[in-house]
Amino acid sequence: MSNAQAERAINQLYESDTVRSELRDEEASLLLNWGESRLDELAGKNLPDDLFDDLSAKLRGLLVAINYCVGKRKTMPSQHLTMMADIISTAEAAGYKLLPEGENGFLKHQAVLSNDEAIGELLGLLKPTDIPKPAPEVTISAQAAELEPPTALTPEADLPLPDSHIPVVSEHPPVIEPLIEGLVPADAPEAAEPPPESPANTETPHTPTAEPGAVITPSMESVVPNLTVPPQPEDLPEFPEQPPQES
Repeated sequence: MSNAQAERAINQLYESDTVRSELRDEEASLLLNWGESRLDELAGKNLPDDLFDDLSAKLRGLLVAINYCVGKRKTMPSQHLTMMADIISTAEAAGYKLLPEGENGFLKHQAVLSNDEAIGELLGLLKPTDIPKPAPEVTISAQAAELEPPTALTPEADLPLPDSHIPVVSEHPPVIEPLIEGLVPADAPEAAEPPPESPANTETPHTPTAEPGAVITPSMESVVPNLTVPPQPEDLPEFPEQPPQES
């Protein structure tokens, strides 16, 4: 049992004004004593602080709903169903349940009951339910032990190549012959023969031939170049002027 949890929750219970706002002191003591006993039981379950504080706050909410229903049931008869619905919902949140037959029986004869009797009957209708068990605490070392060891990396040389990277090896690889300048491979195609020249291209210029004993004289064109072109003034020789002869 955690005495610190129980002491903290009981102090919060007695300091809450909403637990007894609609009741007299002797009537409110019934709720407070019942709530204190439930908190002691809750502290004996060795719950974590966050779960214990949450359940103790919901238990106070249940006592607030009972306080309001008992104090207002005679002055607000139209709100009976609403107030009972609040008791049922808060009881379920705090770990208790109120059976429907108990609710119907209470509503039928609650008008003749005193506040002390009404509080006692409502508290008697509440039945505890299973409190959710806290999740086991797991340390960092335990979590690390549960983790699977990292798998060893596969060497790149052992990785399979995808289909697109598998080289295709031909059954008849090509034969690579060395290239020697000036030599033509045996299987090289023969050079095409040049096309025959046309008759116009085969004609040779006519060279006159002389018979034996004939004298060949050069033509005038070869002796006097440009015979057909008249001489130009600048081409004529200059002669010195002669003085006039006396007659």
